[in-house]
Amino acid sequence: TNRLQALVPRIATPIRNLKGTAPGLWIEKGKKQIICLPGVPFEMKYMMDNFILPKLEEKLEHKTFMAIRYLLTTGIAESTLFDQLGNIEELLNGAKLAFLPSPYGVRLRLTVEGTSEKIVHEKIDELEQKIRVHAGRYIFGTEDDTLEGVIAKLLIERGLKVAVAESCTGGLINHRLTNISGSSHFLDIGIVAYSDNIKIKMLNVKKEVIRKYGSVSLEVARQMSDGIRIISGANIGISVTGIMGPTGATPTKPLGLVYVSVCDEWVCRAKVFRFGDDRLLNKERTSQAALEMLRRHLLGIYDDD
Repeated sequence: TNRLQALVPRIATPIRNLKGTAPGLWIEKGKKQIICLPGVPFEMKYMMDNFILPKLEEKLEHKTFMAIRYLLTTGIAESTLFDQLGNIEELLNGAKLAFLPSPYGVRLRLTVEGTSEKIVHEKIDELEQKIRVHAGRYIFGTEDDTLEGVIAKLLIERGLKVAVAESCTGGLINHRLTNISGSSHFLDIGIVAYSDNIKIKMLNVKKEVIRKYGSVSLEVARQMSDGIRIISGANIGISVTGIMGPTGATPTKPLGLVYVSVCDEWVCRAKVFRFGDDRLLNKERTSQAALEMLRRHLLGIYDDD
């Protein structure tokens, strides 16, 4: 088997693979090229970057340069984002823009082509600034950024710590924050408080507030975020409470109803969200909504501004 894998067609030029054992193949006939590469991603990428792309560039008679950039948005639907950008053709002026939605938000892929590397980078910088003018408050990062990574950086830069109380996400917000190395520098405590009894005893939520408004309410979300902040001594408290489904809904509180709150020493904000009836998807969307509220709180961006 190993001998068979090492065979190379006589018409092919082997491409050395310094990241593995399988060579790539370059076959050329006239003006046509056939390129075969291993399927292992990092081996393929190495050969693309170090052999294929430079060799193809040598053969190009008319060189075209391309720049691609990703802008990451959240908290806005794809159709709303499209409308927010106004006249797309005028905005792009020959560039390309792709909308790539996911449960966490919409990635914008900007593509610009030109006759020189300098030109394409200047054009893509200009396009990014135009998009930020229209939708900057929804853009949390670029390329491979994550929302939790951006928040971690903001908290560390400001010397702040956050505490989290989760009633419907089962620790998903804490999980995402602790995916960041060094999370002990910005995350103080996380509590999963499902029962009303735990909300009352550990988070100092008032029993009469739960009785009057229900555990899924703006009032309880506010008391949860303020309670976790006070008992932990953290600078900021965030909380979530909601109905993830597929059970638990009432005529006045449907599936996907979620309340998120962010509190510090001076301000306590709470917001209602209405997601769908998919339990796991609702958990992801709730965690994203909570982290985005925290990001905006840190930057002083509010819906009522």
